[in-house]
Amino acid sequence: MDPEDLLDFDQLDSQIQSIIDHSELQSNLKIQLSEIDVLRAMYYQAKEFVIDESVLQKVNDYVVDDSHDIPPTIDFSINLTINDMLIETLVILPKSYPNVPPKVHAHGNQLKRNEQEALNRDLDAYLQSLDRGTICIYEGISWLTENIDKYCQKDGKNLTEELPSGNPLPCVFTRYWIYSHHIYSKDKRRELLVLSKTCNVTGFCLSGKPGIICAEGLETDCSEWWQKVRSMSWKKIICKKIEEIPSTLDLFDSLRKFDNFGEICFPNLKTHKPQDSHTNMGDFYRYLVEHNCELVFKDYFGFEGKSSSQ
Repeated sequence: MDPEDLLDFDQLDSQIQSIIDHSELQSNLKIQLSEIDVLRAMYYQAKEFVIDESVLQKVNDYVVDDSHDIPPTIDFSINLTINDMLIETLVILPKSYPNVPPKVHAHGNQLKRNEQEALNRDLDAYLQSLDRGTICIYEGISWLTENIDKYCQKDGKNLTEELPSGNPLPCVFTRYWIYSHHIYSKDKRRELLVLSKTCNVTGFCLSGKPGIICAEGLETDCSEWWQKVRSMSWKKIICKKIEEIPSTLDLFDSLRKFDNFGEICFPNLKTHKPQDSHTNMGDFYRYLVEHNCELVFKDYFGFEGKSSSQ
């Protein structure tokens, strides 16, 4: 079978829906929506709670009627001032939440990189320790409020100085996999390249339809990159997967699968115009294989990929 025939994007959502447990997903999303209502009531000041209303509407539509397309993953920001420090907390709710932990990342304007790494590592450990099946975002914010001071510089010292001499500094290597309806805009593609250098992430941007972006680097860098990317104007953009690998700074770069951040394009010119082309998925899959990332294909599309030569 021709690999281009394996993936019809007009039918992609229906293919994915056929393997989804809709009743379980609806139950999870109802809980997520209820928690968001509570958080909104608590963090009601201007710009304290920031969320994409269009995503919420799609989630509500699906909860009411599962014949709607499977909605994007919910993510939002909670922005607070804690002890004179501005804290922006990015929250991503996997579709299996609250049966799995949420992804929560805090960025403090007075924290150094190593302090921020330590803060988020301990925050994640705290969230992992909580019982599954119950909401926990407020518990995470409360933990931040109570513990943030422990991660600030004190008396000119920082966390690296508290480590024994020669002990490698721990960090978390992170890889974000992003799905967009399409990426055509030259300005947006240029901005993604510039942003990758600013945030020190490597990876790729697959232009065309769909648009796929991979960004890898330090947890703090990737989180900052994603916050800026999702603030751009998109028809549809969601974070499909986040890989997290505990590491140390001396081994950090060895975990990268990409040497830099570049744009790639594999147009399927047989069925679409060059300026509005769908992606040749066989060629894209082969690219993933070359970078030892082929397993993510199923995370995106629900089935195993094939290269053009197969």
